[in-house]
Amino acid sequence: SAFAVVLSGCSSDSNDGGGMDIDAPSKFKATFENSRAYLGEDDYCYWEIGDEASVFTQTNKNWKFKSYKGDVKMTELTMTEEGVNPTTEITIDDYFAIFPSTAANTVDANGVLYSQLPSTQTYNPSKVDMGTAIMVSRIPSSSNAFEFKNSCALIKFYIKKYSAAVKEVKVKSIEIMSKANNLAGDMYVETAGGDFTAKVATTGTPSKTIMLTNCDAAGALSHEEYTEYLVAIPAGTYAKNDLTISIDTDVDELDYIVTLPKQYVIARSKYIELKTMLGGKSLEINDDVDSKDR
Repeated sequence: SAFAVVLSGCSSDSNDGGGMDIDAPSKFKATFENSRAYLGEDDYCYWEIGDEASVFTQTNKNWKFKSYKGDVKMTELTMTEEGVNPTTEITIDDYFAIFPSTAANTVDANGVLYSQLPSTQTYNPSKVDMGTAIMVSRIPSSSNAFEFKNSCALIKFYIKKYSAAVKEVKVKSIEIMSKANNLAGDMYVETAGGDFTAKVATTGTPSKTIMLTNCDAAGALSHEEYTEYLVAIPAGTYAKNDLTISIDTDVDELDYIVTLPKQYVIARSKYIELKTMLGGKSLEINDDVDSKDR
């Protein structure tokens, strides 16, 4: 999962970050391969207006770059805010970037990137929102293109009614719980080896639970077609009976809880598919972890 970012020089645009004392370009163009922002119906990713990425240079400042275009595969990102004061000087002659941009994003002297994966994610009915997934990049400062990697794994839920006879129902939330693994909290990505997999740190308050909220915005479930919900989780090995899925609906009798009986090894940028038909009390699991970048 990657998108290319082409750096360009300063511009006279009103949004070019003029007046700031910067040591990096104030604009760069960004394009996607199959990654980030949100996945459209064609499974390609598109930028949204307001998307922001953090860029770090040798002074270790968290520069904020924003997209002013939406529904596009390529956009021009403009520096809108000067970075925070450096805590550690980067001695590596590289540029680093993290998406999405947050005040918590940082990088240390060894090129380890730090960010957060929230324990609460929000469903958006108009798109598959990837804004909570961590995507990172590292390039030589002499290079003119970032390639962002999706550092998380994904679970794709497909939910519908078992039959037309099942009463009208909306999904309210989906919760993923792990017995042994932290699923959210402070994250770190070691970029030196080129792996780019985000791991949960022991700092802060890690959580063994992730909840997808606002699912009722999808409307009432159909008995003919599945509604898709997507959640970002850390890549890794999940043992048999480790993960429990809880689907909360507006009809108590159709709420559904299931513990996944098999082990899953999910690499970064890959996903597993879980399908269920409410009222039928069944969960169909796609045992083939997706081989495509997302």
